[in-house]
Amino acid sequence: MRWGGARRRTAELEAQVAAYAAALEAVSDAARAGARGDMERRVVAVPEADALGFASVRDDVNRFFDVTDAFIREAGAALAAAGTGRFERELMLTGLSGAFRSQAVTINEARLTMAEDAARLRAAETARGTLVEDFERDVLHVSQAVGQTARSMAGTVGDLQGVTATVVQRAGEASDAVGRLGESSETIRQVIGLITDVTRQTRLLALNASIEAARVGAAGRGFAVVADEVGRLADETAKASTRVEEQLGASQEVISEVAGALGKIDESVDAMRGGVTGLAERISTGTSTDQALTDAAVHLESSVQEFLTVLRDG
Repeated sequence: MRWGGARRRTAELEAQVAAYAAALEAVSDAARAGARGDMERRVVAVPEADALGFASVRDDVNRFFDVTDAFIREAGAALAAAGTGRFERELMLTGLSGAFRSQAVTINEARLTMAEDAARLRAAETARGTLVEDFERDVLHVSQAVGQTARSMAGTVGDLQGVTATVVQRAGEASDAVGRLGESSETIRQVIGLITDVTRQTRLLALNASIEAARVGAAGRGFAVVADEVGRLADETAKASTRVEEQLGASQEVISEVAGALGKIDESVDAMRGGVTGLAERISTGTSTDQALTDAAVHLESSVQEFLTVLRDG
């Protein structure tokens, strides 16, 4: 009887050991699957072990896998959404406790920080875009203004050269006119001198005629009257010549002053013409300021475009 009871007890213990071994293998199988990243695997039921109290252990292990799987899925979904800019997707805390819950809270806080950083980044991107547009507008405006100024300068110098040439021509014509006026004044002065000589001789002739008329007496009275009239006309002519000569002298002084002023103007205009001509020659050469400024404006515009492209893409 004793041996029979011992054998039964041994058989029962062997059955329990086999049940525990099967249960342990089920747990190990689920753990190995989880280690490989297979979070779908669970500890299967082992009826023989469940009868020995393994069911509660299996439920606890499977719940651990459930919570771990849920945490991984939720964390992955929240982080994937954040990676695409959808920061409103938060990690659900339902069913999480302990380290899982604290890590979930940390992930949610990081999500909010990422959302704030993204908002600041968008604001910075908008500000950069505005800065790029303003910079592009200002710099391109400057480069275009430089080119326009260069082209306008060439046209202005050309116009100035034409005006200077006209002024030189007019100044020369005025100088020539004053010169001719001076020559005419000298001719008039010579004519007045001749008139003065003729008047002097006429007065002398009239005096002689009066003397001769007085000598012949009554027969020369008519001739004496004529001689007196000729003398009077000679006196008036002499006075008129004197007045003309005085006025001519005053005019000659004015003409001399005008001629001197025109001479100085002519010298100044000649000097200005030389400067304008030199500037026009420098501008018209291959290395002229106009061309240099235009080339610089084109190069600046090209460089700015490249810089703005890099800035936008960056």
